Amino acid sequence: MTLPPAPLSAEKNLELALARNQAILNQAAVGIIRISSRGIIEQINPFAERLLGYTSAELTGHNVSKIMPQRWASQHDEYLASYLAGRPPSIIGIGREVSALHKSGQVIPVHLAVSEVTVPGQDEVEFIGILSDLSELHRSRAREQAQHALLQVLHKGMTDFPVLMSSDQLWPFLKEALCSLTESDYALIGEVIPVNDRPSMKILAITDLSWNDDSRRLMSSLSSGDMMLSNPDSLLGRVFAAGEVVMTADLASETRRIGFPPGHPALHNYLGVPIVDQGAVIGMYAIANSRQTVDSELLARLEPFTATCAVLIQLYRSINERERFTRELEQAHAEQARASRAKTEFLSAMSHELRTPLNSIIGFSQLLLNNRKQPLAERQAAQAEQILKSGKHLLTLINDILDLARIESGRLSLSLEAVAVAEVVGESVASIGALAAARGIAISQPAADGLSIFADFTRTKQVLINLLSNAVKYNHDGGSIAISWQVGGEGRLRIAVRDTGIGIPAARLGELFQPFNRLDAEHSAIEGTGVGLALTKQLVEHMAGEIGVDSAPGAGSCFWFELPLAADSLANLESPARPADTPAPGMQLRQVLYIEDNPANQRLMWDIFEDLGAWTLSCAADAGSGLRQVKVQRPDLILLDINLPGMDGYAVLRALRGDPATRGIPVVALSANAMPDDLKRGRQAGFAAYLTKPLDIAGLIAVLEQHLGERDA
Repeated sequence: MTLPPAPLSAEKNLELALARNQAILNQAAVGIIRISSRGIIEQINPFAERLLGYTSAELTGHNVSKIMPQRWASQHDEYLASYLAGRPPSIIGIGREVSALHKSGQVIPVHLAVSEVTVPGQDEVEFIGILSDLSELHRSRAREQAQHALLQVLHKGMTDFPVLMSSDQLWPFLKEALCSLTESDYALIGEVIPVNDRPSMKILAITDLSWNDDSRRLMSSLSSGDMMLSNPDSLLGRVFAAGEVVMTADLASETRRIGFPPGHPALHNYLGVPIVDQGAVIGMYAIANSRQTVDSELLARLEPFTATCAVLIQLYRSINERERFTRELEQAHAEQARASRAKTEFLSAMSHELRTPLNSIIGFSQLLLNNRKQPLAERQAAQAEQILKSGKHLLTLINDILDLARIESGRLSLSLEAVAVAEVVGESVASIGALAAARGIAISQPAADGLSIFADFTRTKQVLINLLSNAVKYNHDGGSIAISWQVGGEGRLRIAVRDTGIGIPAARLGELFQPFNRLDAEHSAIEGTGVGLALTKQLVEHMAGEIGVDSAPGAGSCFWFELPLAADSLANLESPARPADTPAPGMQLRQVLYIEDNPANQRLMWDIFEDLGAWTLSCAADAGSGLRQVKVQRPDLILLDINLPGMDGYAVLRALRGDPATRGIPVVALSANAMPDDLKRGRQAGFAAYLTKPLDIAGLIAVLEQHLGERDA
């Protein structure tokens, strides 16, 4: 039988309790300091010794203010006296973050909790202070704050890139941010540019280091980009030429640096970082005199900054390249415009000069042929007839050249009105009838159907005569010509002239509408100038139309052109589309013009408008034809894409607002540019509304109802 252990004596229990308390005191993971009511340190545990850098003997018997920063130490005894006198405490029994003073003089962040202790049989109270080291927590907070500041810089650099670039503030902004993030006095950012197959660096932004006139001139050359750095052995060159990270906390001890000239500001530490993209060094940045420790931790913290700089340098290069290309394109366009003007002026001058002698040739040949007093012999009459025929042919050529010159110089005047299709076709056929009859070529045309186009009667007739004349010339004897027309899409009428002639190879169709290009017919017996089709195309396009051809060798050709339907024809065609969508009696159909270069977007808009009864839609594929169509149709509202080729939507809006005839037409932007700045710019530019793609159809209908309703009012 095992006997229970003998009970410990009171003295032994006391020894164990004291040993236990001492072990807890010595092994505690917090600093423990016992302080008298007069603020004298009476006991300190090992953790507090390590935390503060003192031994117990160095602190015991000293006032606790010895381990406090000066701003608190001088008031500590007064604070204890106030507390003992009954005033409310701020730490005792509460606890808060404070700073302790290390033996080395370093300030340590700690959490201090103080408890009042009353010892039985002892008149004076004591205080126990519990210190928890917050150094790592503060370092984490500092890292978090630094990362937050870095992310703010990177976010601003990326989101505000266009604004910063346009004001030349991107690189100065990043340079100042780099100084702030690293607490540095000096910083630079540069772009690496190959010169003679060797890397050189162009300074994008740099802190001013000048100290005299010569250094100021040097800094000015560097800052403006007029001067490139190319020395691969310098502190900078080792970074931008060799791609090396150069890092030193003591620049004076750096053996491979090149000395600074007298008067140069003192540099204590230095960090140079290459900016690399796809394995190639495209830039670098550097800092000096940082108040942070220049080490691998700082380098790692700056990695997001380095990566962002790589993206921004590539964007910067792309924009510069685009601007360079735009400048070259503008120069080419200017040269082309000058050449076109010179050609037009030359043709116009030469045509006018030729008309004067031609007037005599045609006039006198007619006098010879019609002279009744002294009639010509048969052979002489035939010769005079040939002179007259050739003179008239030359006059036609000169007139065509003059028309081309007028069009290219913008001096062609048009009288746009409702033109009955059957009437203009009938007059054109009558004009060419004798020529066709001489070769036995039959011309057929539909009966009048009341359709009208919005065009210039004389110019439309000129277009038809040119096409019919070619259909006769390139036909065979006894052939036929068929004229037809039908309503097409986008509110247009297509008129076609089909012949049974020789046809045109598909590979050469693209050459048809070039001036003076007759596709080798100049070597045949067929007369022609090669100007007619070029002029015809220009005339059709200036009436907001389009022209084309379908042909094959031996199968004849079909030349067609489309012109806008007149308002009455549009109303007659579209009003009975669907009873449910038919406007109420007395309601006028409203016309909307959509200027958009993307065929798929045009098709979408057509499908939308098919379901709307109160509005009709027409489309234009570019700014130029759109502006011409506005003058022809006078639409009630314009839907306008922003990113049009050649002339963007803002330029179109300015042109419309600058013309009194179109100034009052509401213009609604419809664009994939949907950022807040885009919408703001659109409102400031004067658009009646700014719709974005993908299109909200309900929003579109609301805009139509609002603005077309206002125009009705």
